[in-house]
Parts: sequence; structure tokens; C-alpha cells
Amino acid sequence: KTLGIHTPELFTEYDENDVESIANNVQYPVVIKAKSGVGVSKGLRYANNKQELIHYYNEVNSFQSKTGASNYESPMIQEFIPGFIHDACTLTNHGCVVAILTQRRHLMYPIYGGVGAVNVTTHDKKLAELARRLLEEIKWHGPAQVEFKFDERDKTYKLIELNPKLCGTLDLSIRVGFNFPAMIRDILLGERFIPPDHYPEGVRYKFIFPQAANAY
Repeated sequence: KTLGIHTPELFTEYDENDVESIANNVQYPVVIKAKSGVGVSKGLRYANNKQELIHYYNEVNSFQSKTGASNYESPMIQEFIPGFIHDACTLTNHGCVVAILTQRRHLMYPIYGGVGAVNVTTHDKKLAELARRLLEEIKWHGPAQVEFKFDERDKTYKLIELNPKLCGTLDLSIRVGFNFPAMIRDILLGERFIPPDHYPEGVRYKFIFPQAANAY
């Protein structure tokens, strides 16, 4: 927020006794997310009313507790932002962003919000600027996928999450000339390289199996 980056309404630090009160006061639909890595199939749910929120909270919490991560008791409860997910796929070298590719998840699995099944490259300067602002402020080092949604209701990008890894849709980046693994290799070996500064816009890539097949 201090960087001028908007976020959805979010409940992340709360007691289990607070769940019913949250359920009575949020605007639906909402997203329930596990804090630890249990994957999309078990760690992501969408609730349209109070009963669903409490049910899915218990379900995600149960999956999450089985990971043994005792510091991750309460799943996040987050305002649902309608529309496409927009990603900034990035590489940062000790706080200096050296490469950014922006893309839109045209189709996801699950279809209401999940991993990319059909992705399209974009040239989104605002999205890239917000991702750069965040990564430079936290002095990031390495690859990251910064995930936003564009909220048509107030015409602002809202930060959903930062994934500290190469993106799952990496093949699209490589196909359009942004070979992030090769760039990481060059940085680690201390080799001189010129980061790419251009890629074609509107390239559509289908991840046929299993994402697109399941989504369709």
C-alpha cells in the first residue's frame, strides 16, 4: 500500500473463532487460499455465501494442516476480483529488474481462477511498472511471477500474489524469446548478456495437457 499498489480486501491473521464474523460481513464471492503449498486442487476454493465460506474454510484448513506447517493455521480469505489474471513474468538481479514479460491468462484451470491453460502475451506498461516497483522495493533476487487482476469496477490493477519462482507457463516466454532459464544461467556464471527488450504481442499458447483439456 505504501507503494501505491492496490490489493483486494484480505483477511490473513485471524482466529478460528473469527470465521463466522468474517462470513457475516464480507461481500461475496470470496476466495479461500491455503498459505502453504498444497496446490490449486486442494488449496483454492471460491465461496458464494456464508455456508460455503465456512465449509470451504474447514476443507482448506484440513488440507493445509496435513502439510505439518504449524505456522500456517488460517487460510487467507480474499475478496474476489472479476476478470482475467494478468501476470508479469520477471527476472531481477539483486534488486535490479532485468527482464519483464506481461501476459494474460485467457483460460485457466480451474476456469474461475487457477493455472494458465491458454495464455496470451501482452505489452502492458502499467502492469510492468507496478511489478518493477514492487520487486525493486523488496530488493528481490531471482525469477518471480507477479500476479494481478484488473478490476473493471474502479479501473485499477490489484495485486493478488507474488510467486517466487519460474512461472508454470514458462514455455510461452521461451517461445517468444524470453528464455528466463538461460538468463539465470548467465547471471549465475557471471557472463555478460543483453536482456531481450522486445517480444511479439498477442501470441497465444495453449497448454493442451492437462490444463486446457481439463478446462475445456
